[in-house]
Amino acid sequence: MPSSRSRSHWGLRFSTTTRPTVTIVGPCLTANDDGTYGVGRGFITPDLGLFDSVHDAVAVAVRELPSGLGPVTLGSFPGPSSGTEERRSGMRCLSAGSVRPT
Repeated sequence: MPSSRSRSHWGLRFSTTTRPTVTIVGPCLTANDDGTYGVGRGFITPDLGLFDSVHDAVAVAVRELPSGLGPVTLGSFPGPSSGTEERRSGMRCLSAGSVRPT
């Protein structure tokens, strides 16, 4: 049964670069309709666990991030640029380098 709570984003990935060419690192976190939170190595595959609390899911995800991550850098446009590409992004990127386990 779908949740009565509305959410605009149900998945979170970590990236070391911004759009348009994101560089995905670490696990994917998902918010499920049944109120659980998944963590997995693939997109929407909770192979690292299902959790009742977002805190527990984030703790596992942070432990799975590779070591030595630095600040997020700007992504580049693939191929030659015509100068007409959209340079804004509606995606919010989380700097994997700024995540610190508690």
